[in-house]
Amino acid sequence: MKKETKRWAWSFGILFIIILVFNFSSNIFSKENLDEESKDNFTNERIQVIEINDKFSNISEVHWTHMPITYKFENGCVERQISLTKLAFISISNETSFLIYFREVSESPDILIHCKSREWVKDASKITLGEASSNTSDYNKGLITNSEIIFYSGGMTCNTGYPALEVHEILHTFGLRDIGNLDKIMSGYSAESSAKCKIKFIDTETLSCLKYIYSNGTIQGNCSRVLFKVCDKGYVLGKDNKCHEECGKGYYCLDSTCCNNECFTCSSDSYLGEDCECHEY
Repeated sequence: MKKETKRWAWSFGILFIIILVFNFSSNIFSKENLDEESKDNFTNERIQVIEINDKFSNISEVHWTHMPITYKFENGCVERQISLTKLAFISISNETSFLIYFREVSESPDILIHCKSREWVKDASKITLGEASSNTSDYNKGLITNSEIIFYSGGMTCNTGYPALEVHEILHTFGLRDIGNLDKIMSGYSAESSAKCKIKFIDTETLSCLKYIYSNGTIQGNCSRVLFKVCDKGYVLGKDNKCHEECGKGYYCLDSTCCNNECFTCSSDSYLGEDCECHEY
């Protein structure tokens, strides 16, 4: 009887050990699977954060990634300025055969539009009726993420009715830079030209480039004569084709330091103080 009891005890003990080993192995296997699954989820999540859905992925020029481009007016814009800006959106859509189109929204716009009085103009020595800036993706500086337009004009226009100033500023949000030719929509003097009724449509070269980009390259076009800006707000593209911190509207410092919108250079044994004066160490 004692031998039989011992036999049962041994059998029970062995069975208990087998169960423990099985449970332990199962836990390890489950943990490994969980770790792998977590790793996969993390990888997928990480990719989703940096992956940008670009509808125009065949294009190397600076561009928006989607259509429509949304916009919103902030408080302070007079009705005439709002009407001219909306007309500019319609004009761009029509002239690009609706490859580019827009939609007004009440929140989270691609383009935020402000209107201010002329006393807000940064450099009163220059005629400034509007200005625009764009931000690009941290992961790809060729992709525009959001933009801002400020109008100081209060809705000035010429008798042609074509909103050249507004079209000019909107195209800035597409990454286009000012050019020197007075007959083009992206002329730096577009506002003045608009007042003289010299610009009545988007020029052929700019239009060709826009159609090429926003057809994702399916429409033949040429962007070689169109200048693009790729710098974030607060920076300007220099002659060296690099982004520099802005020092006054449209200016930057080269081998010097900006202070109070002026560039200063101190000798090697001194430093530039907050008073914009050089002080010895």
